[in-house]
Amino acid sequence: MKIIAKQTYVKVERIIHYNEQISKEIEYEIHLVENKILTPLNEFSLKQVLDMSYRSVSNLYGCLYLHTTSGLFAYFVKTDPQQFIDHFKNMKK
Repeated sequence: MKIIAKQTYVKVERIIHYNEQISKEIEYEIHLVENKILTPLNEFSLKQVLDMSYRSVSNLYGCLYLHTTSGLFAYFVKTDPQQFIDHFKNMKK
């Protein structure tokens, strides 16, 4: 499978260690390949993804939304995913 575009997203994990809360950021990638979108936990065919959108949440994070036939999936991103969204929309045409 050839990767057409990829977008890094983060998951913030909070753990309590000796009465101290520690936040840990874990980075993952969403891959857009020829006929689907792949994440570490999910796989969506392009037919399942109805739309993609982005909203800035804070000065650190934004949220990339995948609108699918299975529901809405949100991914926190640190960089603007517009190029990833543009690749997706060009493939949907």
